[in-house]
Amino acid sequence: MSGFTGTMFEELFSCYLAATTTTPAASAVSITQGYPGIAVPAMYMGKLGDEASSLRLILSGQMTATATVPTWLFGVSFTTSSTFSATTPLGASATFTPTAGTGGYFYMQVDIGLRAIAVGAASTVASIGKVEGALFPSPFWQSIPATNTAPTVTTWDLNQQYYIWPYLTLGAATAGNTVSVHFCKLYGEN
Repeated sequence: MSGFTGTMFEELFSCYLAATTTTPAASAVSITQGYPGIAVPAMYMGKLGDEASSLRLILSGQMTATATVPTWLFGVSFTTSSTFSATTPLGASATFTPTAGTGGYFYMQVDIGLRAIAVGAASTVASIGKVEGALFPSPFWQSIPATNTAPTVTTWDLNQQYYIWPYLTLGAATAGNTVSVHFCKLYGEN
């Protein structure tokens, strides 16, 4: 880091607990169950231009895909409440079918940045990243958002505190498919 602009990054959230093992169903479920809320402070997003406000979400853990493997979809949503909901996604991968196996590690990184400022819940943020892992089919990763999907959300309120929710959705509720997050970090990069 050169220090040229005088801006710094900071760790807004860091947790190295093993999250509660998630057994996903056919609807979205948080994969950070048992963690404290991953909060973005009100007014954090507020700068555009050469030093636009941005966040970087990084997490990793283990996944198990049984012999009966439904499709999987990883995503990240945001809420104003500390209660999980995937109603307002920042981005989600395409559905894919993992290779059957146990204890395969996965890694997710999503960059979230302010693109346009508007009054009320009308600012635009862009979210782009990927999730990859040992049990993913070739090419062993999925983009977030899925290919040919807009990377923007136009309902961000700069004055509101938000909670970030990494989640997983299975194509069918099939016993034995699990995810256990082992660490999660949220960096405020500007």
